Amino acid sequence: MPLSKMDTDQAKAARAAAKAKWDKMTPEEKAAYKKAASQKKREELTAMEAVAADQGPVFDAKKAKEEAAASKAQPLPTPKQRQQDVTTQSKGSTGQ
Repeated sequence: MPLSKMDTDQAKAARAAAKAKWDKMTPEEKAAYKKAASQKKREELTAMEAVAADQGPVFDAKKAKEEAAASKAQPLPTPKQRQQDVTTQSKGSTGQ
């Protein structure tokens, strides 16, 4: 049923009718319906979604470990640089 404006009673009646129809279906009909719905969903996937669905999440632990180590390998400032930074931060800005 396409999305439309319907009141709560109509929506409940439509749901009950759909549930009754589903309950009357045989297991083979249910399987065929699910297969058709799955096929339709796969056809509607965009290219990026299709690639992601085929591959699944790609995570390279070795590469992540190397990147984490590289990000931590930054040189620490010298005490002189720290003092200079503190003095420049403590000076008020005169732009206003």
